[in-house]
Amino acid sequence: WRWLVVGLVFGLAGDVSLLNKGDTRFRLGLAAFLVGHVAFVVCFLRLGLDPQAWNYLSLLVLGACLLATRQVAASTYLRGGLALAGPVGLYTVVIGAM
Repeated sequence: WRWLVVGLVFGLAGDVSLLNKGDTRFRLGLAAFLVGHVAFVVCFLRLGLDPQAWNYLSLLVLGACLLATRQVAASTYLRGGLALAGPVGLYTVVIGAM
């Protein structure tokens, strides 16, 4: 349950960061959501979900996430370079894992 609380707290921090505009606030929110989603993945694993049973399905979901967000990655690269596109891509991978 600790990892669930960590995920919820970082999710709240991400939401609060996005209340104001600006690239710095966006990056802080993105980082908070990233940590929160990693905590949710750890929570799921600690609950006893067998990751090997989901290998092929998870690759399919991850591929679908990357395909669906390919324009987002290109747009963020044009807006902020690799410094912005990298974290957004990593976030997409973590969402796929979740």
